[in-house]
Amino acid sequence: MLRVEKITYEIKGRKLLKDISFQLRKGEVLALLGANGAGKSSLMHLLSRDTLPTEGQISLMGKFLQDYSPLELAKKRAMLAQQNNMSIAFKVREIVQMGRYPHYRSVPSQHDHEIVDEVMEACGITLMADRSYLSLSGGEQQRVQLARVLVQIWDNPDSLLLLDEPVSALDLQFQQQVLALAKALSRKGFMVVVVLHDINLAALYSDRILMLKNGRKWCEGTPIEIMERKNIYTVFSVHSEVSIDTKTLQPLVKLEELVLDASQFNTKLPKETQENGLVDKHIKSYKSDPFHRINKEKIEIACSDMELLKMAYPRQACLLGRDIEALFSELPQLGNVTTIAYSTVGYMEFKGRYNQAIKERDRQTWLIACDKYRMALDLSGWKTAFAVCNEWGQSFQFFDQGGTLLHKIVLSEEASHADVYEELCSRYKAGLQETVPKIDHIPSSPTQSSAGALETYAWKRILAQSFSQGIVTSFTINHAYGNYTYEGTITGLVDQGERYQVMYKDCIITLDRVKAMNIRAGGEENTSEALMHIPCIEKEPVDMRFEGGEKPLVGILA
Repeated sequence: MLRVEKITYEIKGRKLLKDISFQLRKGEVLALLGANGAGKSSLMHLLSRDTLPTEGQISLMGKFLQDYSPLELAKKRAMLAQQNNMSIAFKVREIVQMGRYPHYRSVPSQHDHEIVDEVMEACGITLMADRSYLSLSGGEQQRVQLARVLVQIWDNPDSLLLLDEPVSALDLQFQQQVLALAKALSRKGFMVVVVLHDINLAALYSDRILMLKNGRKWCEGTPIEIMERKNIYTVFSVHSEVSIDTKTLQPLVKLEELVLDASQFNTKLPKETQENGLVDKHIKSYKSDPFHRINKEKIEIACSDMELLKMAYPRQACLLGRDIEALFSELPQLGNVTTIAYSTVGYMEFKGRYNQAIKERDRQTWLIACDKYRMALDLSGWKTAFAVCNEWGQSFQFFDQGGTLLHKIVLSEEASHADVYEELCSRYKAGLQETVPKIDHIPSSPTQSSAGALETYAWKRILAQSFSQGIVTSFTINHAYGNYTYEGTITGLVDQGERYQVMYKDCIITLDRVKAMNIRAGGEENTSEALMHIPCIEKEPVDMRFEGGEKPLVGILA
């Protein structure tokens, strides 16, 4: 057992550690977490006896560290430090062999050679045995140093293994391998103390966690006890969400995105007027992201989606004639295309061939449907159409009277007919007498308050359940002049904090401003800007409505 009793470590009057106490039993992995400068490495040097505490005692297997002889301690304790500088071109095997020095006087035994071979195989460095250490990458060097440390105590399960940031230079595969190796050794009796910065790796591979803050022990316990939003914010000063992984039953921490504006801290950037700066910003964003849209900034900069298109692509955007209904009737000739429908809460992009549009009697609504999706479009509100050919491909884009983008059709390089697209552009190209219509304000889609406000975690959990259970769901996107519905089995979920994607085989729904939406359950009419219907989950059907708003609602469905 390792016992640490009220240790304090002081240098030149400055206390790096203050009154630290804990115990580590055989077979346990203890993870040390804390911000930079919290005292983690200082504590590791005390545990290894590289330095001595100013106050307090550390004992290993019932004996104080200072009472061990250097040779005796070297057989019971091994430490991988953060920095392992080496300027001599030793071969890899020679460096690993150095870890066995405490176990022989002049010539290593067969037993020592066998341990070196076994550890090199476990660390994945056998093929590098005859290479120069100086020729290796940083991650490869770190694995060699780990092997050197492991051979020191490989055949002594009563040992203490100290790992100070062992995965800092490793890729994902070897991060997992190193921590899994340490945990496997602990299950055979080794005591392991590991310093980590990835709190999710700490939760996954450690038995207990000790958090340090400003040289003091902030908290200690199992991962599920320690991983709380309050503790994470107190120690690391970051906001996060903590949930339980249903597979491992361990806490899963997701950090919230930290958004900075460079103009707030970089005083050397060129000064711009607010309006011109915003316009230029949106033009740059639009050219780098074809899904970029103007929402709440629309009034501030007096610019619409359509005007943004014209400014960004003055020569690549061609105004089409006013007969949008006739153009729509010819879209099936294009073959398979990607259709993108927009609303204020996000957009839906689905792939497939257009069926022939059918106009309902005595109504302005046109219906386009196949086995997976259905569109109900009021083309009377579609006032302007453009043919656009830019770096993002060839497309038709449709706007309402206010210049808001409603609908986009993008040709597929493999499945669409470019010759048909060119022919349609030629026939529907606006004459010289036609100009872009005047842009007027147009109200957004009506929304309806419905009972049962959902917290972000609640609706994400419902989506995750429907995904894991393979439930057929339907998602509807609405705007003032269109209704789009897709039905299928969810194939993936992408959570990017402010942006959330629901993925189907031939369709992706993107909610791009999650924190500015009202998310509700219930309601009778489909008047929300987006609606997701899950037929059977948690015993009853679930309707989730996503409505645009300035502030997120707080609440949970009972």
